[in-house]
Amino acid sequence: MSTNHSIRSQSRFVWAAGAVVMFGLVLLGMAIMWSEVRLASSRDALDNWRAKSLEVIIASDNAQSKMLDRQRIMRGFVMTGDPASLRGYDFGAMQEALWELERSVQDDRKQIRRVRDLYPIILDLSVRTERARMLVERGQRTDALKLSSSTNSDQAITKAKSIFAAIVDAERASLARRQTQEAKVDQLSDISVYVVALFGASLVIIAGAAGWHLLLTKAELREGQLAKRLDDEIRSSEERMRIAHEATGAGTWEFDLTSKALVWSPEMYSLYGCHARKKMTVEEWSGLIHMDGVDGASFFGEAGLRVGKSIRQDFRIEVAGGEQRWISSRAHVVRGDAGLRLIGMDLDVTEHRQMSEQLEILNRMLTADVDEKRRERESMFTRSKDLMCIARYDGSLVSVNPAWEVITGYSEKELLGRQWLDLVVSDDRERALSRVPDLESGGAVSNLVVRVETRDGRTVWLDCTLVSEPEGRRIYGVARDITEARLNEEKLRSAEQQLQQMQKMEAVGQLTGGIAHDFNNMLTPIVGNVDMLARLHANDPKSQRMLASVRQSADRATTLVSRLLSFARKQHLEPQVVDVVSLVTGMEDLVSRALGPLFEVTITAEHGGGVVKVEPNAFENALLNLCVNAKDAMAEGGPLEICIRHGAIASVTDLGLQPGNYVVVSVRDRGHGMDQATMQKAVEPFYTTKAVGKGTGLGLSMVNGMAVQAGGRLILKSQPGRGTVASIWLPRVDADATAVPVASSPAPISIARPLRILVVDDEPLVRHSMLTMLEAVGHSVVGAEDASEALQTLTKSDDFDVLVTDHLMPGMTGLDLIARVKRDMPGMKTLLVTGYTQMEGDPSVLRLGKPFSASGLASAIEEACRSDNIVRLKSHRTA
Repeated sequence: MSTNHSIRSQSRFVWAAGAVVMFGLVLLGMAIMWSEVRLASSRDALDNWRAKSLEVIIASDNAQSKMLDRQRIMRGFVMTGDPASLRGYDFGAMQEALWELERSVQDDRKQIRRVRDLYPIILDLSVRTERARMLVERGQRTDALKLSSSTNSDQAITKAKSIFAAIVDAERASLARRQTQEAKVDQLSDISVYVVALFGASLVIIAGAAGWHLLLTKAELREGQLAKRLDDEIRSSEERMRIAHEATGAGTWEFDLTSKALVWSPEMYSLYGCHARKKMTVEEWSGLIHMDGVDGASFFGEAGLRVGKSIRQDFRIEVAGGEQRWISSRAHVVRGDAGLRLIGMDLDVTEHRQMSEQLEILNRMLTADVDEKRRERESMFTRSKDLMCIARYDGSLVSVNPAWEVITGYSEKELLGRQWLDLVVSDDRERALSRVPDLESGGAVSNLVVRVETRDGRTVWLDCTLVSEPEGRRIYGVARDITEARLNEEKLRSAEQQLQQMQKMEAVGQLTGGIAHDFNNMLTPIVGNVDMLARLHANDPKSQRMLASVRQSADRATTLVSRLLSFARKQHLEPQVVDVVSLVTGMEDLVSRALGPLFEVTITAEHGGGVVKVEPNAFENALLNLCVNAKDAMAEGGPLEICIRHGAIASVTDLGLQPGNYVVVSVRDRGHGMDQATMQKAVEPFYTTKAVGKGTGLGLSMVNGMAVQAGGRLILKSQPGRGTVASIWLPRVDADATAVPVASSPAPISIARPLRILVVDDEPLVRHSMLTMLEAVGHSVVGAEDASEALQTLTKSDDFDVLVTDHLMPGMTGLDLIARVKRDMPGMKTLLVTGYTQMEGDPSVLRLGKPFSASGLASAIEEACRSDNIVRLKSHRTA
């Protein structure tokens, strides 16, 4: 029985062993299958983790790329100033990228902290870039470039890059740890399978029960490890979520779309300012939400239409105390066993929203400021009277303001695309081109004065200022019309030159007047003594011829002195009505002798000549000047024509003369002639084309001055190589007027009665000459050297009938002496003799001009005895 029991036991054992073996084989197969299933599960988990890590890495790279692209676009705009370079500039895309990155790392506390650190950096960079953009639009590109390239900006970008790198490195490290753990588990699983495969049969044969137990133990062990690992992961995930919620203040919630059950995390109650013990319903939650134009409940009602997609909404809430908060809610619709669920997270973005609103307000203010500045610049550009333009570096005009058309006459359409140098007169282009290199690399050109030819042919003076861009692509220019200022400068220079010439004329006149006065003093005794000698030797023909020659020379010298005084304005010019033909023909011998034998002088008179009112000596001097100029123009001699004709002026514009009839005296030569430029300056004082020392430049100026004083003008006509015609136009007077003879014979010496005369002159020769002449005609005379001696003589003796005195004397002048005598001796007659016949003083004083003859002096004394109330400027001399 025991054997059977033993066999039975063995059989049972065998069967048990066989069962164990079979069971072991089955377990072995199951273990292999379980290993494969576990390996596949591990690979799926690793793939899911890898996908999550890759999502974080991609989101991080995307956010970093958008940040760098944004900075690159803005720096490109700052460098170029071209608004087209701002394409692709989107601050909202940057925010979306950060939010996407935050969502992808929501299970990792450290990663969430890193993402949160990026917000203030990105916001600071955004503010800097916006300020740089506004500075560029204001034209302050240098400040914008400094701001966008500042050390703080570079440090912020570097810090942001380091945070992005830390996020990526953390995900890669986590992925590597996962892969290592899974590899170890898989390796352990494989080893276990191989051990079971190698030793399974032995274990089954030796101890099926042990193998069975071993398999069970292994399975339990693996299940325990897996359960523990899952528990650890769950606790770690929950801990990360808790830390993230505490760090960001974010709250999580879950809403069952089927049962309408709502579950809030504790952070949600704090976020919405609600009591944590109160269970929140979806209706109550919807009542807390304020969305502009949107019902809060629709946020949940639309969820069913967004299965599998993210839901995002920003809205306002009002917490206890009236505080307004902005909440950003993100959620996903997931499908579970019980139905659809909405799982989300809410975040307080009030501070970010406020910063965004402030930034928007600042942007609007800056935009308005920029628009105002732009309008001001446009108004200045269009209303400025100065020429403003923009040109390419090659000189072609791109933009011009309306002042161009006003000043140059060219329209904007005609100017655009045209080279601005084409408008500059050719003489100024080379000088303008020499300043162009100064515009390289942002240089500037100022005080560039050029002449521009307008559409109607006028020449305009412009003072130009040019500046160029640093890149050398555009040139900005401003030009001011200084034509009037230049003309005023020319007038001022001309006036200064005329003043200098007048001063020269005054100096020459003073010198000439002094010389003429001395000549008169020297001629007076000559003329007087010749006259006396002629009377003493009246019956001696030979003596008369000799004295006539001396008298003629003295008369010519007297005429010369008279002309010198006329030039020096020291002689009063008395215009007289004279016959021009008689006056000119009487000068024929004088002109012939002045020109010399190489010249043939011809005088012709058309229509009988005419009568004019002019000072004879001044006219003779003017005509002689014209003849001398003609002589200088014909170095080899030739014919010289003097023509007297009538002229008529119909309107005031003809030749610059008043309408009326004129007598024209023309001098024609066959000399080298003058060009137009020379002819325009010919009548200017001190202008001469002769060599140094050959001319004073006063001849034609004096001729024109004489003609203008008489109401006429000097007209010149000339061509190079064809000679010159110089015409004196003088107004014609009534033909019935009686012409005054140019020269008259001296009156014979006759006196009514002998007179006692006091003669005063500081020149001994003149004084003795007058004493001799007066004694010769029968008067009793006494001489005095000066006024002081004359007064002493009058004090001693009061029987003098006439006082004859010179004017310029040491101590007291002749006029002062006469005034003194008239005051003390009212009955005494006076006569003033002087070389200066144009003087101020008592108009009742009778004056006699030096030199004079004996008969002239006697006649003047007789006239002084008849009346002291007639003033007549005389110069009595022998014929």
